[in-house]
Amino acid sequence: MNSFLFFISMAFPKAGIQIASVPLTISTVLLALSAFKNINYIFPAMRKVKGLLTCYAVLFFALIFYCIFNLGDIPPFALAEVLVLLGSPLAIAVTYLMEPEKAYKMICVAIMITSLYAAVQWVAGITSTAIPGITYTKGQNITEKPIGYGFSDNAESTKMISTYQNGNGFGLFLSMAFPCLLCWKPTMPKWQKIKIVSLLMAVAGIILCGSRSVQIPFILTSLFMFASYQQNKSLNSKIQFWMILFEVALAFGAFIYIFFPKVANQFFDRLVIQTSNDTTMAGRTGQWAAINETIKNYDTPTFLRFLAIGKPALQEGGGEGLPEFLIHFGLIATVAFFASFITLLVACWKKARPMSFGILCVIMMYCVDQAYYYPPTLMLCFMFTMLSLRYQDKKATVRSHAENETSKTSERCSDLL
Repeated sequence: MNSFLFFISMAFPKAGIQIASVPLTISTVLLALSAFKNINYIFPAMRKVKGLLTCYAVLFFALIFYCIFNLGDIPPFALAEVLVLLGSPLAIAVTYLMEPEKAYKMICVAIMITSLYAAVQWVAGITSTAIPGITYTKGQNITEKPIGYGFSDNAESTKMISTYQNGNGFGLFLSMAFPCLLCWKPTMPKWQKIKIVSLLMAVAGIILCGSRSVQIPFILTSLFMFASYQQNKSLNSKIQFWMILFEVALAFGAFIYIFFPKVANQFFDRLVIQTSNDTTMAGRTGQWAAINETIKNYDTPTFLRFLAIGKPALQEGGGEGLPEFLIHFGLIATVAFFASFITLLVACWKKARPMSFGILCVIMMYCVDQAYYYPPTLMLCFMFTMLSLRYQDKKATVRSHAENETSKTSERCSDLL
């Protein structure tokens, strides 16, 4: 079950059906079943990341109190969002129990499936290639989504949604899968080649996803990652490395521009021109001013309630990303939620550094986008983190065993002499 849940969450995350106003996907059903099956391993898995269990406990009780104080007022979809926030971290036990090599191979296959499907959507259109119940949740109308239109003269999607029903979710998966794969050193030459192809396809998929809230953090964190590995190098080595990186990026950009000019032009237009011309980040910066005005009008009891459990469920307000989380669930839940990612980042920085930049990318995106409400992005973050840590632990164990065997062999040779 763990392997199937891991794969379906990456390759076909929206496969399922909508019941009433709540989408019920295969991955969420399997997550619930997996949580019951792996219940004895969830807390040990969380304890592998220092501070994570504490953050989760605070978040859990904060959201439970939010539900209690808003009892009867929470709409079904909002309640489903709370369940996603509380249930997704439990997926950490999935990769805690999986064989790392097998999991990494699944990531490669999932990247290929989703990126190739995104390319097909680019060529043939999103709506014309959609398969209800598999590539998007059956019962939902994909054309009602602002990014879900197929190509035509009047309506052209700026984001390829792949099997994620959302360009932001698709891009976020790839931005986590990319650094996670960098932690892996395949034992077989065949899989080394497949890994390289998967990494290239992940970059192509991030370009096609069209999400600036993914692309900008991915570019910045990638530069930070490359810079971190050059800290102890000589000046000549650093210059040589950055020159090679610049040449590779230039060659890749030229390839895209020559063979896929439409993709290149749209990527440049959205990422550079639209971003530089829009100082409000698509209206997101104004959210802080709106929240500030809302809080100013609170009396003391309402303000204390806001700090503890957020605004009343029926009260209007919110936005995207961090402001949305803060105004809805309050300061305590917000601090606990984002602190949990800090614990993941620190743990990966110590053991699996490339993945720490993937976590940083997630944090940056969650500050400006509410993708944390929509499975499987949140659960994938915890699964990828644990996979990276378990793989490094396994490598350390193998290395230690090899050193012990070498030491014993040396001692035997000494005794013979």
